[in-house]
Amino acid sequence: MDKRNVKALSELFRDTRIYSQNRYSKNSPLRIFQKEYPNHTYSKEVDEFISTQSLEAFGDGADLPWWGDKYFSDIKAPRVMILTQDSLGPNKGSVVAYMPFLIDESKSSSDLNEYVRRYDWQKFGAFTRFRNLFKKLELDNRFLYVTDARKVSGDWKRVLEKEIEIVSPDVILCLGQTGLEYLSDIKSGVTKLVDRKDTIVEITTGRLPQMIKKPVVVASLFPSGSNGHYTHEREDNSANTFNMVIERLNRDGLTPSVLQH
Repeated sequence: MDKRNVKALSELFRDTRIYSQNRYSKNSPLRIFQKEYPNHTYSKEVDEFISTQSLEAFGDGADLPWWGDKYFSDIKAPRVMILTQDSLGPNKGSVVAYMPFLIDESKSSSDLNEYVRRYDWQKFGAFTRFRNLFKKLELDNRFLYVTDARKVSGDWKRVLEKEIEIVSPDVILCLGQTGLEYLSDIKSGVTKLVDRKDTIVEITTGRLPQMIKKPVVVASLFPSGSNGHYTHEREDNSANTFNMVIERLNRDGLTPSVLQH
């Protein structure tokens, strides 16, 4: 992993104090994940990220972003960023979407619920729907970066913009409306977007000004069990669009801008 990227991310978030060092007790999700998966690159590198953060917390905090083992490597492959939505619950040193468990096929929702009960973690009712969506996506988890779109109060869009520029993805999959609020001036809401077979969304002029190569943005509803608009057909529209983009990038080496409408 290129440690310059981890350093840039840590510097971006340091002044916000949302990832302060005292949030990560021995029974916090992050520390348990590190014990369960000690050989994962993330388990090793996230400590470097946290070590530069403030000692004391400010506000409610936020879930840590998660990245795959080869995301910041020199290996040529499409980089995928997933922008999800914060749970809005109290933060206790967690990792976005419990990603280490989510990508571990040996872990079930029942297993996660046992950890939630044992360690007093926040419940994650969307675990099964998240996993089902991930199975439909042609994801290579080694080149995946997942983060909450809104992590700070105030100017969250500026922070998100800088994070995207540092991570420099080829494709961004937006789960829900929050990420799209910055990337595209959508007027009709996400539901109408995902009713289309092609859910690519054009980035509004002026967004991500430091990026010469703009990522492809694919819209999806947030896969929550309480989201009554979330249907198999709409899920398929988003998944099929995403997979088409990845296939063309892998096959033709097209730059993301070629795929924009």
